[in-house]
Amino acid sequence: MDPIRRILSKRVAVITALLIIGAMPGATTAGSVYKWVDDNGKINYGDRIPPQYIKHGHQELSEQGVAIRSIDRAKTKEQIEDEQRRKAEQEQLRAERLRNEQKQKDYDRLLLSTYLVEEDMIRVRDSKIATLEGTINLTERNIRNIKQTLEMLKQEAAEQQQDADLVKEALEKVASTESQLKEYEAYVQRKRDEQKNIRAQFDLDLARFRELKAAKQ
Repeated sequence: MDPIRRILSKRVAVITALLIIGAMPGATTAGSVYKWVDDNGKINYGDRIPPQYIKHGHQELSEQGVAIRSIDRAKTKEQIEDEQRRKAEQEQLRAERLRNEQKQKDYDRLLLSTYLVEEDMIRVRDSKIATLEGTINLTERNIRNIKQTLEMLKQEAAEQQQDADLVKEALEKVASTESQLKEYEAYVQRKRDEQKNIRAQFDLDLARFRELKAAKQ
């Protein structure tokens, strides 16, 4: 069926329904006409909707057969819970976005109040890195001393082969010194990582500082 015939067919069906309803005993032209779909997919018209179809969604029609109000199908429990979940997620995302925006504003104010020019930021960065470098150098000297001590202990353990108790004691010292050596080496690595993080954060801060200064000009 072509579109024009389909439209005309629908109009004829509505008009017919209106005429039938209007011809019913006690019917008035001011009464409401409803359109709904039954379980078989058939479109129905009437002055009232059967109770079993109230929640299925329907339309209220004017006397000319034009929809003046549409009632959506009642939502299932699952649909309501899904909508509530999505709403909660959206609220959570919105709250997180607002928190991040506030954090950025606070940090921007801190940057501008702490530094007047880029050179101030560079001096602070270099000072932090230099302090860490001093700590690293000191620890690395201790590591060299520990390695020397470790070699001496290993040699002593090898020379005490005739006395089981002395061998055991020497091996325990070797194990303890090796554990200490690992701790010192791990400490140096953490300080190297701190230096790397300072440089990375400085690059971000400097870029942001320039943006803020440019926006004020």
